[in-house]
Amino acid sequence: MIRAALLLPFRLLAWLGSTVMGALALLLLLEIAPLGRTLELEGLLAPVEILWDGHGIPTIRAANDRDAWFALGFVHARDRLWQMELRRRAARGRLAEILGPEALPSDRLLRTLGLAWRAERSLAAWTPEDRDRLAAYVAGINAAIDLRPLRPLPFLLLDVRPEHWQASDPIAIQKLFAFDLEDEWRAEMQRAQLLARLGPELFADLFPEAAADELATISDERRAFLDGVAERSAALLARLPQPGRGASNAWAVSGSRTVTGSPLLANDPHLPLEWPVAWYLARIETPAFAVSGGTLPGLPAVVVGHNRDLAWGLTTTHADTQDVIGIEVTPDGASYVTANGREPLVVRVERILVRGGQTEWLRVRETRFGPLVSDLAPGSADSDRGFALAWTALATDDTTLAFGLRLPHARSGEDLVQAARSFVAPAHNLTWASVSGHIGFRVLGRIPRRHGRDGLLPTAATDPSAAWNDVLDPADLPAIEDPPAGFSVNANNRPLAGPAGDRIARLFPDDLRARRITALLTAAGKADLVTHARIQNDIRSNLADVLLPHLGSVAFSDPRLERLREALLLWDREMRTDRFEPALFAAWSREVAATLYADELGPLFDAWRHQPRLLLRILRSRPIWCDDRRTAELEDCASRLALAFARAVAALEQRTGRPVEELSWGELHQARLADPVLGEVPGLSGLFALRAAVPGDRTTVNVAAWMEDRPFEVRFAAGLRMLVALDRPPRSLWVIAGGQSGSPLSPHARDMLPHWQSGGYLRIGVCELEPPKKCHRTWLHPASISTSR
Repeated sequence: MIRAALLLPFRLLAWLGSTVMGALALLLLLEIAPLGRTLELEGLLAPVEILWDGHGIPTIRAANDRDAWFALGFVHARDRLWQMELRRRAARGRLAEILGPEALPSDRLLRTLGLAWRAERSLAAWTPEDRDRLAAYVAGINAAIDLRPLRPLPFLLLDVRPEHWQASDPIAIQKLFAFDLEDEWRAEMQRAQLLARLGPELFADLFPEAAADELATISDERRAFLDGVAERSAALLARLPQPGRGASNAWAVSGSRTVTGSPLLANDPHLPLEWPVAWYLARIETPAFAVSGGTLPGLPAVVVGHNRDLAWGLTTTHADTQDVIGIEVTPDGASYVTANGREPLVVRVERILVRGGQTEWLRVRETRFGPLVSDLAPGSADSDRGFALAWTALATDDTTLAFGLRLPHARSGEDLVQAARSFVAPAHNLTWASVSGHIGFRVLGRIPRRHGRDGLLPTAATDPSAAWNDVLDPADLPAIEDPPAGFSVNANNRPLAGPAGDRIARLFPDDLRARRITALLTAAGKADLVTHARIQNDIRSNLADVLLPHLGSVAFSDPRLERLREALLLWDREMRTDRFEPALFAAWSREVAATLYADELGPLFDAWRHQPRLLLRILRSRPIWCDDRRTAELEDCASRLALAFARAVAALEQRTGRPVEELSWGELHQARLADPVLGEVPGLSGLFALRAAVPGDRTTVNVAAWMEDRPFEVRFAAGLRMLVALDRPPRSLWVIAGGQSGSPLSPHARDMLPHWQSGGYLRIGVCELEPPKKCHRTWLHPASISTSR
């Protein structure tokens, strides 16, 4: 194997090496592998050409499928090896080996779930052809690791050496993504706490899908069980890492509603922001297919994208694929009680290496429902009562990634249906469109078929309804093709009304974004890519449409507060970075939630703060929530809205030291993209973190949401935006937040940030159209016999 080194002029080496910062810069430059060269690599069947455009987006041209996936693994590892290493170690529960005791909570949780060994067992369910493609992708990663003349800077700073990948690693990472996106088990435990705190009537206000009369008549035995879960789960949830659940928008429009007469597809997934961003753009060409789109380094798939015949996008379904099952362990500790009698506990011991600390031995107890996650709570490891996590992604026949390997070959909606049978987790909504003129929507994944319960609350293992006897047949999942309206929209809302939607979950996020997209599509008539780009970047606050009408009933004796109130009522509800009104509205809406129901929710308030449907219900018909139960007086809603407004003004001015009228949304509302490890280290954040003022809020189509521990610092947004016109051949526009490279000094580390920040787009596979100096070519050749020796 040929190892190429980057040669620098001697004077530059001497100058850089003369200072500490120069030495750091030298290391950074050395780790950036040059693009224009020829490499001999073991594992290839034929030469592969890689064209890199002016933004570092590769076009891979391979003679066969296997070499194409090998090359994708190679470019992923070339540009994102540190990001991939963190994902692989996280999925295997091995972060503490390199990060020390602070990573133990994550490692304990992931070892308890056992994603790594379940991924290894899943390989047996794969077809030989899919296993070969997966092996090729992993071989490409390992070839890139072996080729590097110098470890990437994060590895050097932490004194870590990248390890060779195994075939099961991408499957484990896919399960890790599923765990981040599917956190119904936490919600079940929190709902048990909320029911105990609120009682059936107020609980039904928060979750109208739950019938208050049914909750009020549950048996004393079940009530005691739920109260026990509520009490024990609080300590567990406090110890677990915070989830990173995202969101997304996707819509497909038929040719009858476009200027060209061809269908159009739009998608923008909203995953947690990090640097580098989760997404990596690529194009792959073989004699059998040509596919462009967004990939996730560590996974052999074009997750969202298009080939010559189809385009596809994904949104999170929020299907109920998890259950919390109460477990009663027998006195001898060897078994547990179910509706069918005693069943044996399976115990395994996990060895967790800890950098700078003592090796930890973790005892994991497993039931047929799943592992006892309650053992993670302090002092609960040998408890005779706990709860297990039942989850479809814990299956040991997970072939989800095979779906991604087959997508490039799909030619029709029927091909997608057949490929979707391999999809297990996380449950997703697939929106698609074809050059033949069809559009469609389909829910993917294994979703349990429950009998006698709806899955809203935990269930005891002794209840006959606890067991999942089977899963829903893919044919029974919500799906639609060529809807009469001429378009299909999903923004994480209920996929379909009625029984079809109820089969997969009782609770879904609000439909504010979906309603706004539907209204914009309806008004657009026959539209083009430019029109759909404007829709994708729409920044009208849908929460403002819900809340602001109620500010009209409030009046202030303070002239300044009254002027600010009038300014907000006259505001166009666009969350622009250069205006103060978005900042005032965002601060007020936060205070409204705190003023109306923080007293009822107590310690659970931050987890359930964002509840637009509850706010609307309170202000329309449930004024009982407006009364502050902590005071003797009876407060009404108008006075509470006024109090929230005054508090919002005071909070903004205390935070900034300036009058509200002098503020702008952009100075408060900034996206922070940071390396999850080095982005927080003093002195390194300038290299491993980015900031950008962005418009929008949690409810705009162009989502920009924050976590409550850092108000207004954007942590969730559309890390990727795509638009595809299904002409012959398809035309597509793309952008990701940041850039392709994970090397801080690479010209492609942040070169897409201005496009992303301003709502701009790029094209993929444009080297034939760009000046030669902007494009580079890398050739990958099979290693010769003499070289391999």
